[in-house]
Amino acid sequence: MSQETKPEHWTEDRLAQQKRTIDLLTDRIRMLEEENHSFAAQLKEKGVDVRESSNASLELPPPLTDPLEKDGEEFQHLSRSEHKVAEEALGDRPVYFLSKSDTTVDVGHWLNEGIAWVAATENEVVLFAAGRRPFIEEIPFTRLYKSLYNHITGEVVFSPAEAESMTRIRLSPAHGFQLLAQIYQENSDA
Repeated sequence: MSQETKPEHWTEDRLAQQKRTIDLLTDRIRMLEEENHSFAAQLKEKGVDVRESSNASLELPPPLTDPLEKDGEEFQHLSRSEHKVAEEALGDRPVYFLSKSDTTVDVGHWLNEGIAWVAATENEVVLFAAGRRPFIEEIPFTRLYKSLYNHITGEVVFSPAEAESMTRIRLSPAHGFQLLAQIYQENSDA
């Protein structure tokens, strides 16, 4: 009997060890990103011409310029409660990008969290999730000018949006880069 449980126990230990390794590497990546940003800022203070840490705006797809239809395909994926929160969060503003994320947020449920949705209007990112306490956050593009897509964690990292409650959101690479294209549109138009 102990031989039967040994492989099962070994697998659980191995999975736990891999999860710890992933968590450590993710924390290390975040720390290195913060150190890189801090070092670049110090160099700029000394008058050194520092290249921005991300050339993502040069490698992005073109921004979406046609607003989505509020009764179109993208909005069909919202549940009834999510649609209600989306209406509250977005109002009558045109929406150019809408995607369901793999990020969860506390919305007042006991056992589970709400799925965060991300939308891009003309000049801000709107994050929302349905629940007893709906989550809505609006971040102007002007506070996201250093945002990037982290391929390791699969997240769009909102930067330097340090005062926001959500500073990263997990999206597929295609959706992540499209969101960045919407954010950087203002910079490329200037």
